[in-house]
Order: sequence, then structure tokens, then C-alpha cells
Amino acid sequence: MRAAAFATVMTLALGLGVAGQAKPNFAGRWTLVSSGSAVSSLGRAFTVEYTEKTLVVSPPQPAPTGSKVTFNLDGSPIKTVVSVGAESKQEYELVTRLKWEGSTLVLSRTVAPKGQATDENGYRWSLDEKGYLSADSLSQWQSAGRNTTSPKAVYKKN
Repeated sequence: MRAAAFATVMTLALGLGVAGQAKPNFAGRWTLVSSGSAVSSLGRAFTVEYTEKTLVVSPPQPAPTGSKVTFNLDGSPIKTVVSVGAESKQEYELVTRLKWEGSTLVLSRTVAPKGQATDENGYRWSLDEKGYLSADSLSQWQSAGRNTTSPKAVYKKN
């Protein structure tokens, strides 16, 4: 009886320890160290900021589709319409979503010209033992279960 009670308490304690495990903090400015492709779509450098409810990824200079990409920390999607092109003003719908898989952060985006098919992409972020950020690229091919290579970019915190 005592052994069963002890086993139950230990199982609960270990389970709570894993569930309560601290998530890595990605806040700060990151600079590209190496990339599996020519240059990661994150660019050569970017900044990550946390607010109370969001994670914001900013390039060092404004990008054509906007300077910041925002993700809700609770995992709910954020929908934004952005205009691209000085004359044509092509509108795109951008939907961002964040989720944790253990200590790995999954950032996903879908981009679609208004009324057309979507393109899904994003990253799986993790920190290695040296504190480098590993950004494994996600694509619509991977999410559809196809076997594709995943360009990996490695960033160092400044």
C-alpha cells in the first residue's frame, strides 16, 4: 500500500516537474552564424521582443510586407492584411500562430493573396547547449507530410 502511494506521489511530482519546465527565452537581437540555404528568410539579423501577451519578431530594417511579425503567446491566430507594391497595392492576408512543443517554439505563418491559395511556412526554434538559436524551416510540403529537406539557420545572440 505504501509503495503504491509513494509511486503515485512520485509520478505526479515528476509529471508536474516536466509540465512546469521553463521555456527558453528568445528575447534579444540575433545574428546569423550559418545557414543551410543561401540566407534564411529570417534574414541575417532580427530582434525578438516579448510583451505581456505577444512575441514580436522584427528585421533590422522594414521589410516590404511590414517590419514586424507578431504572434500571440496563447497560440491564438493573428490575422493581418498587408499591401505590397507601390502602384498595384496587392493585398495579402497574413495569419500567424505560435505553439510550444516541449522546449521548442513553433512559429507558423500562412500568406495568401486575397482570394488565392495559401502558402504555409514558419520555423521551429530551439536553443542548443551553447545558447545558439537553431531555426529549422517549415514549409507547406512538410506540413502535408511530404519528405523534404529543411534548411536550418543558426543564430548567435548579441
